[in-house]
Amino acid sequence: FDLGHMGTIMVSGRYAEAFLDLVFSNYAAWIHPGQAMYGFLLDHRAQVIDDLMIYRLARDRYLLVVNAANEDRDFAWLRAVNSGEIRPDPDRPWVEPPGEVELRFLKDEEGGLVDLALQGPRSREVLSKLLPRRDALRLRALRKMEFIELELAGAEVICARTGYTGEPMGYEIYVPKEKAQAVWEAILDAGKELGVLPCGLAARDSLRCEAGLPLWGHELAGDHGVLPHEAGFGAYVKLHKPFFIGRVAYVEALEKWEREIVRFGVPAGTRPVRAGAAVTDRGGRVIGWVTSCVATPKGNQIGMALVWRRGLQEGTPIGLALGTTPECLELGARLPWLVEGKVLPRFPWEAEPFGWEGD
Repeated sequence: FDLGHMGTIMVSGRYAEAFLDLVFSNYAAWIHPGQAMYGFLLDHRAQVIDDLMIYRLARDRYLLVVNAANEDRDFAWLRAVNSGEIRPDPDRPWVEPPGEVELRFLKDEEGGLVDLALQGPRSREVLSKLLPRRDALRLRALRKMEFIELELAGAEVICARTGYTGEPMGYEIYVPKEKAQAVWEAILDAGKELGVLPCGLAARDSLRCEAGLPLWGHELAGDHGVLPHEAGFGAYVKLHKPFFIGRVAYVEALEKWEREIVRFGVPAGTRPVRAGAAVTDRGGRVIGWVTSCVATPKGNQIGMALVWRRGLQEGTPIGLALGTTPECLELGARLPWLVEGKVLPRFPWEAEPFGWEGD
């Protein structure tokens, strides 16, 4: 996958760790150099500015990988907090970052990093063909959410055991943008006999839907302001942290929790279900809206929906509207034009207790 559109931001300096723990929902201090972590940037109202990965390169240096649609807004937010333009806690104006950090937007720099992703059960085998034995052994030792720096096809890269496809085995490779094409072609050449193919973003979207992974603007934030716990990712908002931006409002939102993202399946042979379609219960009453839906190679469809119900059990039948849902439609309205879907486990590994996540 060519993920060169993703935003890459460097945060460095003596106070980098403390700064990230102020703006990031997870514990930036928990990871060591060579480790990565997922979490969220929240605003003061606990709305999701973005979801992102952070990679700790050194004691005082982190790489942030953010959504392309939000990269300018994310950078502006971080810069405003760093400069004091935005106060971390409006109700306590004396709370401020311990000191300034250096923020760099890498995509705009010469030698800036871009993201290439190699995902699938033979991805380690493909990369190992391009590495000397020592680095191939280092690659084999990587566990999930870890990374190493090495030379690949003549480029100094960051190779991380991370991904956005739900595959147990896969890597994201951060490459200087001037070297990206050479690395891309080297991977394709090395993997030709092993079935490596270039994939577009639509294929990536299908994979992340099958895995139940959220996309900002769909299963996070968006028109309905979906919060991490509603999407099934509340574990990445560490409320036992003494403070981070949005924490107080997030606790209040958690106390009013009444909706959640569910994953559903639709049998093969059914007309396509689109994002924005209404979701109904057995009685035909609208209980939510589809956020994403994709067709699989088997012909069936898998999607996700935000429903104003909690704890829907696997196998629960739901109705799904076809075509465009009227904008005036409200929760509780009745709809007759439906196809039937069924609620699936929120994540596929919940139905496969052994081995799905790999080593």
